[in-house]
Amino acid sequence: MKKKIHRGTALDLIQTAYMESHVPLVYCYMVLDKAVDVSRLKQAVRSTAEIVPQILCRYNGVKNTWLPAKYDSNSIVKIVSDKNCYEDLIWDLHTGPQLKINIYRQGAGDSLSIAMSHILTDGAGFQQYLALLCEFYNEQNSQAVSEVNSRSVIPLLFHTAIQRLPYIIKHVDKGNIPEILPIEQGQTLLNSLKVTLSEEQLKMVQKKARNLHVTLNDVFMASFAYSLKSFTTQDEIILPCPADLRKFGTQNRKLTIANMTGKYLCRISLGKDERLKEMTLAVHQEMERQKSHYDCFHFILFLQILHAILPANLLSRITKSLYSVEPISYTNMGTIDEKIFFQEITIKECYLCGTYRQAPSFQVSISTYLQERLHTGCKYVRYRKAKNYWNENIK
Repeated sequence: MKKKIHRGTALDLIQTAYMESHVPLVYCYMVLDKAVDVSRLKQAVRSTAEIVPQILCRYNGVKNTWLPAKYDSNSIVKIVSDKNCYEDLIWDLHTGPQLKINIYRQGAGDSLSIAMSHILTDGAGFQQYLALLCEFYNEQNSQAVSEVNSRSVIPLLFHTAIQRLPYIIKHVDKGNIPEILPIEQGQTLLNSLKVTLSEEQLKMVQKKARNLHVTLNDVFMASFAYSLKSFTTQDEIILPCPADLRKFGTQNRKLTIANMTGKYLCRISLGKDERLKEMTLAVHQEMERQKSHYDCFHFILFLQILHAILPANLLSRITKSLYSVEPISYTNMGTIDEKIFFQEITIKECYLCGTYRQAPSFQVSISTYLQERLHTGCKYVRYRKAKNYWNENIK
């Protein structure tokens, strides 16, 4: 029987437009107190492939499709000896599968690195996949096998965007964050930086946010912009902020392992005398204005229309000219909830992060685990002789 070819969506193309500079992947890292059952995990992967068959496929960028390939759960789940091995952490999505799970065994427990193609799904969809994987791991006869994964953004456009065309069809600036660090050459090295706020520290930040009547995301965005002040002479920056479009319609209640992310472009003043408090209030005011105008849908409707009439390779080039992926960016990947767990195993640490980017580019990713700890992660590829300059400045 001929295997099915799976078509991509319009929003999948956004991630393909910049593949020459970085491989679009999303990551989840876990530290466990016990060893995971590998055969059980492989069976769980096989079960999820019944619902998300693209994980076993290779991606065809010319036609924006996933093509059947000779991959199985053994290709995806592997025990590795070096958890920083380049080939295990970054791979070619055009020839390899769309998911990799690396198990690093050290002592009594395991460390897991789960990486998924960002062409296939965004951070919110990735969390849905992780929850599905855990459900099949914990319940071998789970009823979730009957679920249908909805990847189309069209219902969202009909529900929200088309009703608000006067707001949505207008020109929007691109981000303008400067490339603040020098490009170096030399031996390629992978680096990850992580900062963790404890439960007590997180509660303190939440209390301050409530007192200011702002969101945690407002605080994080303002803090990120504030940290960039010392690296640039610009009076202001336009900071992209990804937005989960599922929250605007009924898709939030369905299985949507897909790309359904728009973005706001928050204009932030970088006055030398401006304090973090004033910057946070300004960010909150600007974000509230953009949310009320549904600015995160800008370009999405236009892209969807073009996707219906243009070939994928041409549309990818158009997307690159109209939709920028900033060299330095910020994303809030949300709260990792109680659905992500393994029976009889305690998850000691868990966080989400974006892909590796070549220095001086990087993305700051924020995620919260069970409302207990907040993790800020940053991944980058640098060169050996750039080590001192990069590490001194980025920290």
